[in-house]
Amino acid sequence: MCRAMRYESVSAGQYIFKEGDPSNDKFYIILSGVVSVVLKSDSNVFMEENIEDENKEFGNMQSEVISKKKNQRTTQNIKKISLFARTVAKFSVISRKKNKDDEKEKIQQEEQNRHQVSKFKEAAQKALEEDENSQPEQRGRSPEKRKTLKRTPDRRSTTELGVINKQIKAGESFGERALTNKDAKRNASILTNTDCELIILMKQDYMSIMERYNKESRNKLEFLKKNLPYVNKISSASVLQDYLYIFHDAYYHRGNTIMNEDEKGDRVFILVSGQIKLEKKIYYDNPFETSKTHKTVFMANATAPTMFGEELLFDPHYQKKYKYTVKVI
Repeated sequence: MCRAMRYESVSAGQYIFKEGDPSNDKFYIILSGVVSVVLKSDSNVFMEENIEDENKEFGNMQSEVISKKKNQRTTQNIKKISLFARTVAKFSVISRKKNKDDEKEKIQQEEQNRHQVSKFKEAAQKALEEDENSQPEQRGRSPEKRKTLKRTPDRRSTTELGVINKQIKAGESFGERALTNKDAKRNASILTNTDCELIILMKQDYMSIMERYNKESRNKLEFLKKNLPYVNKISSASVLQDYLYIFHDAYYHRGNTIMNEDEKGDRVFILVSGQIKLEKKIYYDNPFETSKTHKTVFMANATAPTMFGEELLFDPHYQKKYKYTVKVI
C-alpha cells in the first residue's frame, strides 16, 4: 500500500475539493498542516434551537448582571444618603450645643443646615432618576465594564461556502468515501488553513490492493481449515478473522536457517510450500576429551504441509527452546 501512495502539497487558503463535487477517487492523509471541514448547512438539526437557547441564556445572564449593577448603585446611593443624614444630624447637634444667646450665629447655622438638607435632597433625587432611567444597554459604562457583558463570538466560523464544522490535523485523514462508494460525491468542502503536505491513495490502487489481500486471506483461511485441527468446525467469522491475524507470512530462501536447536523462540511454523530438513545434535563421551562432544546428524526432510516448532507449546519447563535445527533446501 505504501508503494501506491503519492505525495501532494497544497498552499494555505485553497479548497482541496468542494461539497457536491464528483469524487476524484482520492483518499487523503495529512502529513503536516491543518484543514477545515466546511458544510453548506450544519449537520446538527438542533442547531437553531441550540442557538436560541444560547441567546436566552445570554439574555438572562445579561439581565442578572444589569440587576446586580442596579443593586450595587442603589446601595451606593443609600450609603450617600445615610452619610448626608449623619452630616445633617451632626450639624444639628453642634448647633444645639452652641451658645443659644448668640442669635446671629444661630441664624447662620440654620442657613447652613438648610443648605446641607437641600444638597441632600438633590443627591437623593438624582440617584432615583438614574435608577429609573437605567436601560439594558451599557450606557455610561467604561470600556472595561462593557467587556464583562460583551457576548463571546460564535465558535463556528463561516466561509463563502458555508459553516466550518471542524478542523483536521496532521495524522488524520478525509475523503475515505471515494475509495468504497461508486460515483460518490463529496459531502463537505475541505479548506486548507495552513500549507499542507498530503499523502494520496487512489481508488484504483486501493481496490487492487484489497483484491489481492482478500485473495491471499481466502487462500490462507482455506489452508488453515484444511491443515489445523478443528478450525474447519469454527463458524464464527470474528474467530476466523483472528486466525488470519495470528498467522503471518514469512519467506525463506534456499540455505536459510529458520530456527536453531537450543535457541529460545516464540514462533510456531507451518510449511505452506517448499522443502525443509531437520537436524539434531548428538552428544557422546570422547575418551580423549574431558567434556562431552557432539555432532550434528540429519533427521528428516519435510514438505508442505508440515508444522514445526510446536514443542514450544508443550514445554513443561517453559524454557521455550527449540529441540532441533530447521533449514531450507
